[in-house]
Amino acid sequence: MIESARAWRPSRPVRVGFTLVELIVVIAIIGVMVALLIPAVQAVRESSRRAVCSNKLKQIGLACLNYEQHWGCLPPGVPKCHDSPHLQGGDNCGNLCVGPNWAMNILPQIEQYELFDLVQACVEHVPNAGDDCDNARGFVGSFTPPEYICPSAPLMSVAEITHGCGISGHSKGNYVACWGSEFYYRPDADESTAGVFGVVMLKKWKEGKITNQQKHPSMKGMFKMGNAEGVKLQHIRDGVAHTLAASELIGWDSRNDARGAWSADAMGADSFSAYTGPNSVENDAFRFCDPSIPEDHPLHCTMDGNRSRAAARSAHHEGVNVVMADGSGHFINDDIDLEVWRALATRNNAANEADPTGIVGD
Repeated sequence: MIESARAWRPSRPVRVGFTLVELIVVIAIIGVMVALLIPAVQAVRESSRRAVCSNKLKQIGLACLNYEQHWGCLPPGVPKCHDSPHLQGGDNCGNLCVGPNWAMNILPQIEQYELFDLVQACVEHVPNAGDDCDNARGFVGSFTPPEYICPSAPLMSVAEITHGCGISGHSKGNYVACWGSEFYYRPDADESTAGVFGVVMLKKWKEGKITNQQKHPSMKGMFKMGNAEGVKLQHIRDGVAHTLAASELIGWDSRNDARGAWSADAMGADSFSAYTGPNSVENDAFRFCDPSIPEDHPLHCTMDGNRSRAAARSAHHEGVNVVMADGSGHFINDDIDLEVWRALATRNNAANEADPTGIVGD
């Protein structure tokens, strides 16, 4: 009996728990798994943000087409009625008699009705709707509609340009209209390089009914909206499905840099040029540039009011989202051939017939 009890009893104590070595190994395995998982999660999140960004651009494209259904043309890029259409910025720059730009004109189509009411009220009282649209309820451009913000892009300070003639109080967004393949200029200067948006000289100015004097009453009124005076779809000879309408833009977080100032009349603020490719390594050159940006930074820019250009740029990997004039969305790779990119940016350029290598999906 005694021998049986001894045989049943375990010969050594039962071990409970982990050794220190085992615990370290488990922690190391978990750490490796987390390290592998985090980039995958980040990639999924960025893919989702890029999809949201693309959808916002498509909505902008549809808003422009809804405007066209009502007025028979796309919204004017920037309506003007003075003798120097090349000028940009506020009336203190000599940029007199300026109507609401394309982004302000389509506010009803993106259901920003209260902001649009402010726009309509301001054009009756101020000469430059792109810089002076303020009244008792506040400045139109001091707020950026969420429809104009890409979720991948970093937030930027309000533009308060102090150098040059300046613009002030402009909140920033990330979507800009295509001004063609060269610089900021009148779209009728060269049909082969003009985009679907640009400066539109208003009929009232062409008819000699405007007196170009600071704050002259003839420069105030609803005619500055430029309704029915934008580019007609039939004038897009390359085809609406093969012509860029808008893309993305990111700017420098500085009050002295106007890139992204959606309600302002200036290259880089409400418009981009395909003179350089998407996310170009070449520096932008435009009037309201912050010259203090480090020279080795991709967003370094130079001040140039005569040959103003700003590239389409995004926070996405290897490309930018775009919307075409027919409302379709695409992702354009950074390595797209520059001549193809420029051809896509114009409304009347035979090079658009080339295979648009670099376009990815809808």
